[in-house]
Amino acid sequence: MKSVAILVVSRNARNCNALLSSLGGSVSPPPMEIVIAWNGTNEEKSRIQPHRDLQVKVVDHTPYHFAKNNNFLATRVSSEVLGFVNDDIVADPGAMQAVAECFRHPGIGIAGGQLRYPSGKLQHAGVFFREDGTPYHLDKGAGAEDFDKHAFSRFVPAVTGAFLFIRRDEFAKLEFDPSYEVAGEDIDLCLRYREKFPREIYYCAGASAVHVENDTRKEFDQRLTPPESLAKLRAVATRTGPAGKLSEPRRFKVTIFTEKPGWILHRKAQEIQERLKYCDVRINGDVAGTDIAYYVNYGYFRKKSGNELICANFTHFDEDHLAEKFVETARIADLCTAVSRSTANKLAQLGVPMRRIRVIEVGADASFRPRAVFGIVGRTYPGSRKGEDLVVKLAADAEIAKVAKLVATNEGWNLPVWEFEDRRDFYSAIDVLLVPSRKEGGPVPFMEALACGKLSVAPAIGVIPDYPHIEYEAGNYDDLRKVMLQVANQIVERRNVYAKSMRGNNWDSWAHAHELAFRDLLAATQLQEKMPEQD
Repeated sequence: MKSVAILVVSRNARNCNALLSSLGGSVSPPPMEIVIAWNGTNEEKSRIQPHRDLQVKVVDHTPYHFAKNNNFLATRVSSEVLGFVNDDIVADPGAMQAVAECFRHPGIGIAGGQLRYPSGKLQHAGVFFREDGTPYHLDKGAGAEDFDKHAFSRFVPAVTGAFLFIRRDEFAKLEFDPSYEVAGEDIDLCLRYREKFPREIYYCAGASAVHVENDTRKEFDQRLTPPESLAKLRAVATRTGPAGKLSEPRRFKVTIFTEKPGWILHRKAQEIQERLKYCDVRINGDVAGTDIAYYVNYGYFRKKSGNELICANFTHFDEDHLAEKFVETARIADLCTAVSRSTANKLAQLGVPMRRIRVIEVGADASFRPRAVFGIVGRTYPGSRKGEDLVVKLAADAEIAKVAKLVATNEGWNLPVWEFEDRRDFYSAIDVLLVPSRKEGGPVPFMEALACGKLSVAPAIGVIPDYPHIEYEAGNYDDLRKVMLQVANQIVERRNVYAKSMRGNNWDSWAHAHELAFRDLLAATQLQEKMPEQD
């Protein structure tokens, strides 16, 4: 893990202490040195209380100017990576480790993290640009319920200087532009970086923190970006660099060779094509002019056509089927993607260096989540005696739909019909029987479900009070809904013990892992660096 220097500009001891405390409590932190450019009084400086596990140096440097202060700090450290961190940041456990890990990848040049307001709302998940070059924070102010779509790392146009990390030697060739009076120099740095280096800007979701936005600048009455700085930033953002617009991650061309539509290998290729927003991805096209030719799977490789880099996807090794092709392609490919660690181990046994192997698992579609299944057995009757009106409301309830699925044995309920030749199989397939009736003599399905070991959500009617059940007030929709949610959430919580092992393994992660691997390969080739070994 690369060493990291945390560079802070401050005049507020309270902020510094909160930041230092969070850094001192980091989980498996990288080697860190911390230097603070102090703009405040000596009395205030004396209140700084460095954490016992941190190496902290405080250097007097005035007046406050983000670019000039940080450019100065960058010359005072020797770590491999510079982290420009506002003093009003409180890092989450593991944030420093996550961001330091980014710099193992040749394709990542600048990294930022997920920042939240103290209220818990989203503050930063990457900076994007409007057509005129005006920058904005994606989904700024979004609530916790929208955080799922920002839980995955990705390449972005820019990141905020409140939490920005970059290789020290590369920063020395750029520095922050001191002509920006108050703000804009951080976004400008990201844009100029893309103009000079073949690496990219990265939003690392695992590097998360709370940020009291503008807490430092407001002490100097500098909350808004001056018009002249904004105009200059727009001019830079609308420039075109060697690899396209500076306001977008650089594009590259990938041609994927695979089977025809309708089969799983084509689905794998298609998911990459649909999600690599800043890339030109073609399936079974002409290889001419492509940067990377990707064979999904290895059996589709024939020969190299030009200067393209060769990547191939490896599933399993079968001594009786395509074994020679497996070995031949593995030895030629610039990058081998393995669907599992066991396949990666087989590639290594064949002599493929670990630096040329990347494990990328497919996982399951993100829509696959635990749900409880409530089943209804029996026919409907006129007059809503069977509680048909209650079922209509349940079926239209969005909150119920998140955690429960309703099915029936008959079409009259307007629910999905699960047909089994043997009714016992229906009871086995559901989690809970739902009895929506207002009046019953039995009911028989209640007794059948219980005999199969399945409880019912049911009112105290007929024989039900004499047997185990989960009760709600007959005909009372609000009470039924409350009980259904309680039961469903209990079932989902139990299943999440196992389901959580799959969180993050879906088509989004599949596509992102490929983009990261491709960008690593392209940057490493251009810079003549070695590809990193996967942990």
